[in-house]
Amino acid sequence: MIILFVWFFITVAVTTPKVANKIGNPVDSPPFTIHHAPNNNKNKIKKNNFPIPLPLTTPTSPTTIKQKITASMQSLSESPLSGLSPTPPPHHLHGGWPFTPTIYNHSLSSSHYPPNKTRIISYDSPRIVLFKDFLSKDEVSHLIAISKDMERSEVVADDREQDESRTSYGAWLNGPRRDGRVRLIQHRIHQLVGIPEEFGESLYVLRYAIGQKYEAHADQCSTGLTQPRKEGEKAPALPESCAGFLNRAGGPKCGGPPGGGVTCGDRLATVILTLNAATEGGATVFPRLKARQNLLLSNASHGIGGKLGVAEPDASKTKLANIQQKNKALLYDTTTTTINATLDIPWYCKGDADVLSVKTEPGDALLFWGYSPSEQQPGGLGVQEYGSVHAGCPPISGVKLIATRWIRSAEFH
Repeated sequence: MIILFVWFFITVAVTTPKVANKIGNPVDSPPFTIHHAPNNNKNKIKKNNFPIPLPLTTPTSPTTIKQKITASMQSLSESPLSGLSPTPPPHHLHGGWPFTPTIYNHSLSSSHYPPNKTRIISYDSPRIVLFKDFLSKDEVSHLIAISKDMERSEVVADDREQDESRTSYGAWLNGPRRDGRVRLIQHRIHQLVGIPEEFGESLYVLRYAIGQKYEAHADQCSTGLTQPRKEGEKAPALPESCAGFLNRAGGPKCGGPPGGGVTCGDRLATVILTLNAATEGGATVFPRLKARQNLLLSNASHGIGGKLGVAEPDASKTKLANIQQKNKALLYDTTTTTINATLDIPWYCKGDADVLSVKTEPGDALLFWGYSPSEQQPGGLGVQEYGSVHAGCPPISGVKLIATRWIRSAEFH
C-alpha cells in the first residue's frame, strides 16, 4: 500500500508540468502578455544597440514588427505611420494631448535608451540631448540611398524669392520613399521622445556641401502665441505663411479640441539624425547659448531670430512651382576640398565663437525642445524656449548629411 501511494505521488508530480505546457495556459498567466521580438530579430536589435519593444497584444495574435510593416505598406493609400504604436484617442489628436514633465523627461529614462549612450548637453533653456548610435550602419546607408534627387531647401515666408539664409538641398522621405525601414525609424524616434507618431512631419534629409549653410533660425514660426495675455488682449498677428504653417497641425488656435495643442500648431521638438559628418566644419550651433553651458535665458526678453524651414509640401494642395537655381547665388564650389575664400562664414560658426556647438557622428540622434511644460501656463500651454535658435554651419571640407524629424503637439496633416 505504501509503495502504491509513493508511485502515485511521483507520477502526479512528474506529469503535471507536461499537462500545463500542453495546455499552454498556466493558472497564473495574465490576461495580456508582452510579445518580444522573435529570434530572427536578434541581429536587428543588436545593430540598434537597444531592444525594440513591441506593443501590448493578446496571446492569440502574435505579430512581428516585419509583418506589421508589410501590412501597412500594402495599404491602398500611402500611410505616414508605422502601424506599430497604438492610435491616440481623437481628443489627443486634435489638440487635447497633455504636455507633462513626464513626457519632457521620457527620453532620459534608462528604460528608453542606454544611459552610457545618452549625453545631456543642456538640461534646460532649452533641453538638448545627444543619443549615440541611434541608427545602425545599415539604416544610415539606406536613408542616404533613398534620398537622391534633392531640391533646394526653402524657408517659410510670404514672398516666394529664394532665401540665401538657407543654401542646403533636401528631400522629403514621404510617398514611395517612406518604406518599411523609414517607418520603423519614425516609430523608434517617437518611442524615444514619448510623443505620438501622428504628430511628426515626414523625415527630411538635408545635404550640406562645402559652404552650404542654414543661418541662425528657430524651428517655430510664431512668437508669443502661448504666452499668457490679459483679458481682452489679442493674440499677436501672424504672417499668412506662418498661419498656414500652424494650420497643418490644428493651429493657430491653441489647446483643443479642436486646436493646435500646447504649441498652437507649432513645432514642439526637433530630432536630427546624422548620416554623414563633414571632415571639418558643419556643426550644429546654438548662438544664444554659451559654450560653457548651462546659460539660463529669460524667455520674456528674447525674440525669435532667423527664418523657419518649410514644412513638407501639402499633398492636398497644388505644389508651388520649383524655384529655379540661380548660378549667381552659388558662393561655393562642391568639387573642391577647401572653402571658397569669398564665402562669409557666420560669426557663430567660427572657431573662436563662444557658443554652444554640437558635432555629431553618423548614427547619432540629437534632440532639442522648442517648448517646455509649465503648470503655470493657462490651459497647460508650453513655454517657448527662445534659446533653441540654432544654425547649420557650412562644411569646410567634406559633406554633411542629416535627417530631421520635426514634431508638433497635435496631429500633423
